[in-house]
Amino acid sequence: TITASGEHLLALINDLLDMSKIEAGRFELDEQAISLTDIIDQLVDLVRLQAEQKTIRVVRDRSVTDVIIKADLRAIRQVLLNLISNAVKFTEQGGRVSVSIQPVASGVLSVLITDTGIGIAPEALERVFQPFERARSPGESKTEGTGLGLSIARGLISLHGGNIVLESSIGKGTTAIVTIPASRVIAVQTAEKPLQIGRAHV
Repeated sequence: TITASGEHLLALINDLLDMSKIEAGRFELDEQAISLTDIIDQLVDLVRLQAEQKTIRVVRDRSVTDVIIKADLRAIRQVLLNLISNAVKFTEQGGRVSVSIQPVASGVLSVLITDTGIGIAPEALERVFQPFERARSPGESKTEGTGLGLSIARGLISLHGGNIVLESSIGKGTTAIVTIPASRVIAVQTAEKPLQIGRAHV
């Protein structure tokens, strides 16, 4: 109990520090070439045990085989871990969470995290990005968390020139859409097309 309490407090302190740095404009990105597909594979494996305890399937669409972007590894990992973990947390037993990457003609990348969970009320879709907001559907059971995860995730992706938006229906699930600008895409490879060079330079 003491260890769990200590870890919870440490997580809260780290979240508050990250939030403070982002709001003060003092969060410095350590930019490098990273594999977005490798990060997603690692995170899917990481949350799989938690998901299996609720008989939730976590899958990744493999139509995009490799994506290299210029970004801060820790920041991108934190953004995606928060969104994938949330999807599992708010999906009921027997549900499904899927993660996919969608390149578009303009060169922009979208990462979609879709769940079959409880959903979010329309009026709360933007409010959940405010610090300490925990809005979800009426009647949901209480879940653990600081209420800072989505604020930090949007702040970190904004530092990369991207954004996060949520699409949701009560009782039908939620899709989190993370956009990464073309200026950060180094290369993309799909199952149908050979490696394509993007606009970013390392």
